[in-house]
Amino acid sequence: MPQPRSLKHIIEGELTFLNWNIGGAKYLELKPETSSKRQHGKQCREEFRKKLNDALRRVIEEHGPAVLTLQEVVEYEPDGHVERRTSVIDPPAEYHYYPYMLIDTLRHSHQGKWIKVREVGEWSDQAFFAQGNAILVHTQKVPHFPLWSLPDIDQDHEQWVFQPPRRYSDAPGQGCMEVVALESGLYFGDRNTEPRAALVVHLVLSRLFDQELPKPLDVFVVNLHLTTLMMEREGIPAIDQAAADTRMRQLDIVLNGIISRYNEWRAQKFRIRGEYVAPVQKDGHRETHERLPPIWIVAGDFNFTPESIEYETLVRRGFIDIGAGPTKAKGLGNPPAITLDYVFAGPRFEAIEPNAAAACGKRSKVVDHIRVSDHFPLVAYVPITVEVDDSVFRRQVGAT
Repeated sequence: MPQPRSLKHIIEGELTFLNWNIGGAKYLELKPETSSKRQHGKQCREEFRKKLNDALRRVIEEHGPAVLTLQEVVEYEPDGHVERRTSVIDPPAEYHYYPYMLIDTLRHSHQGKWIKVREVGEWSDQAFFAQGNAILVHTQKVPHFPLWSLPDIDQDHEQWVFQPPRRYSDAPGQGCMEVVALESGLYFGDRNTEPRAALVVHLVLSRLFDQELPKPLDVFVVNLHLTTLMMEREGIPAIDQAAADTRMRQLDIVLNGIISRYNEWRAQKFRIRGEYVAPVQKDGHRETHERLPPIWIVAGDFNFTPESIEYETLVRRGFIDIGAGPTKAKGLGNPPAITLDYVFAGPRFEAIEPNAAAACGKRSKVVDHIRVSDHFPLVAYVPITVEVDDSVFRRQVGAT
């Protein structure tokens, strides 16, 4: 007799996500409060910093994101004492804060950028500046781990990632964030040649709300700020094409060198140099190869529009736009007029159910009343749909 088909149970949930280009690069060019050259009604650095952190805190309180991806985060120290540098962001206590500075005054000698910053912002010749991106992960909502680790259900983040102090205090992510360069070359001090990178963190979910998952669910977050060229979108097709070509090369690294590389490793049963390696089972660490299909969230300031070949490429390669419309204003203080910032989730079908993504996309929103940067915070909801055998579900959640 044919065996009865196993009943299926669906566990559904979502991750609340926030992406925002905070416009920190412009912050460095604002004048200090004490400047005698400040124009009446124009904000100073101190006002911008306060407005930014107040706005960030307000958005967090209103929406409670589990993860934030930020672009154009800056650090500075007026007298050049790097060890005493300050971030424009006051990281909320309930988040792990992982910044990575892509350019700074110590590593990049070309003065095309820094001379302008010093002059316009009235900084001293000794001032230290740095600019990059950051990821914030809620300390309680989503445990996160080193990229290539395979923790089992209910492993402890703090125990897993604890390690002796590193030699360099600014090592990215303290072992929990990996940085992948998207383009190499000399930095000429302009945005055409500005270094770009993908910041990657690895979340591991063991439950959705009050329901325990049957296997660990890996969620990878990739924070991007892709290239934009000077004079782009100003009626010069050759420059528009060059910008699109550059971004396509960067997306190729993300799709093939990051996402495909990891998912192929998983498909090949997590082999290392072609050999099977048993999961770690010691010192409180318990790995397992039995895992749900990983979800990839690719978010950031992409600097392309929904009509572009770059957007079409991401969609055709299995990623769903769960964002909410215009995110970029034509100048500070204006409403959003163009879409350049997105949250994509995928791969479609393998990890993200399209109907669930469409429902989440309808609830996503651009926080257009916060006008600190010329970009606006984008709040998105990433759907999680896990199908399990009913018998496994009952065993895991203790159902009768």
